[in-house]
Amino acid sequence: MDVEHYLKVRLMNDLSDNPKEDGYNIVRLFLQYHPNAEADIQSKADKYSFCSDLAEKHLDEYKEPKKLAVWNIVELFSFGNFMELYELYYQMYPSFNYSDYLKSIKFIRNAAAHNNCILSTLRKPNSLKKFSKTKKLANILGKIPEFRELDNRDAMMKNPVIHDFVTLLFVYNDVMKVSATKKARNRKMEEICHLFCDEDGRIKKNKSYFEKNPYIKEAYSFICSIIKYIDKKNKNPKHTNFAYKFFAVDG
Repeated sequence: MDVEHYLKVRLMNDLSDNPKEDGYNIVRLFLQYHPNAEADIQSKADKYSFCSDLAEKHLDEYKEPKKLAVWNIVELFSFGNFMELYELYYQMYPSFNYSDYLKSIKFIRNAAAHNNCILSTLRKPNSLKKFSKTKKLANILGKIPEFRELDNRDAMMKNPVIHDFVTLLFVYNDVMKVSATKKARNRKMEEICHLFCDEDGRIKKNKSYFEKNPYIKEAYSFICSIIKYIDKKNKNPKHTNFAYKFFAVDG
């Protein structure tokens, strides 16, 4: 939820600083490419929800959406529609963005929202045929000395659950790095470190159950190494973010 909110904030900020955009043009183009999004707004106005009043406010007397700006429409969009709008904007106006990572974040977000048992596919992922690694994330990990020599790095990142969770960790720590949210981010990472890595943390509470399962132990060790690395970098005052340097080279 934090990632979704601050990606919206960043999009608003980039658009406001863009002299080529008035906030209405990008929505007009988006609805041309994605007419189903317009129908989604109409359906929200017709049924009970927390945004039904807001949706109805932006419909005309014929129940058609009025001329909408980005700051109107993002409050009515699902995360999936917002992703498509976000990707369209940065395709039209290239600058640093997180488009390559959004599918992974959406997967974890939806799985958490629906209480899916994501660990059930840890060993043999059913979604493997539909999955592809994020090239930029693989390159980021490959450039980190602590992970460059890990024998299991590539194998772990081929697993959709591990790949998407690691993606969320990196993007979360990037978008929450601004001064207004940095303290909250650091506090959350300390909680995650305790949960996963400390002997009295929740994850290790019943570790004896898994002593004979090498795959779970290997996956757990890999995730812990990622969490500890991110936490260490966050405490370095010279650290900026994880994704931008690679974007500067690649983009």
